[in-house]
Amino acid sequence: WLVGIALLIATPLAYFAVSRWMDGFAYHIVISVSPFVLVGGSAMLLIIGIVTLRSLKTAGANPVKALRNE
Repeated sequence: WLVGIALLIATPLAYFAVSRWMDGFAYHIVISVSPFVLVGGSAMLLIIGIVTLRSLKTAGANPVKALRNE
């Protein structure tokens, strides 16, 4: 959820910043939405994958070893 909220806040700010930056060039291009969607989707997939792998590793751990260390 936090990453989604961060993307909702950062995407318009980044779009505005890049648009203002490109206005300073003589030959500027129009920024489309596709790079923002691609980066946001990639970030979400990466985060979901990392959280899933860490959850599976924790779920498969032996609780006796964890209690022995405490």
